[in-house]
Amino acid sequence: MKKKNTIVAVLATVTLLGGAGFAYNQAFASNSDEQPTTNYESSSVAEVQITTPTIEEGTPLAETPEGQLAERKQLELEDIGEVNIPLNLDTSSVAGIMSTNETENNPIVELVEVQASENIYGKEVYATYRLAEGQEIFISQSEDVLENEQATVELAKSWYDPNNVSTQEINGATAVIENGETRKTVHLIKDDVMYTICSNGADNLDQLIEIANGIQP
Repeated sequence: MKKKNTIVAVLATVTLLGGAGFAYNQAFASNSDEQPTTNYESSSVAEVQITTPTIEEGTPLAETPEGQLAERKQLELEDIGEVNIPLNLDTSSVAGIMSTNETENNPIVELVEVQASENIYGKEVYATYRLAEGQEIFISQSEDVLENEQATVELAKSWYDPNNVSTQEINGATAVIENGETRKTVHLIKDDVMYTICSNGADNLDQLIEIANGIQP
């Protein structure tokens, strides 16, 4: 006997992009008050389809698509190939270049961790930085399995309250920017790669955009 299992929308959208996942999940996990509870419609010009799987009743969770999506194989950084996200923002030389008021008042003081991993959709690398006031900035680079820049842009926009979302061009890529009350997010989307820079609890959108400006997709 078979039954239809519906993939939770957040799981589907986050893991669909392979790797934007870690930073995106961290942003939501650390600020539950801003998790979207309304489905916002997006006027996408590109069609995105998510197929609901058919799963045998009684199938172990690890063997379901949801279980496979959750599995991540840890990699070495050199396994990623070209890493474009900055891994030295805590150094004094880089801090001096970033000249926004936010970086002066609440600068990055520590690189907490760098991890590389792979799931069924591809490889990702992410870095976590700590700010002087204790908040964190998450930065990730991931393979975009949609391989359609416009479709990915529209999907990323649909994650947020449209009143808080804007787009602009950064280094030839499309940036989807969320300026929430406390959560700030920049998704940088180019061809088959997606970069995510996000932070909670710090009024630092200009700082995140400055970081995005340093990424060459």
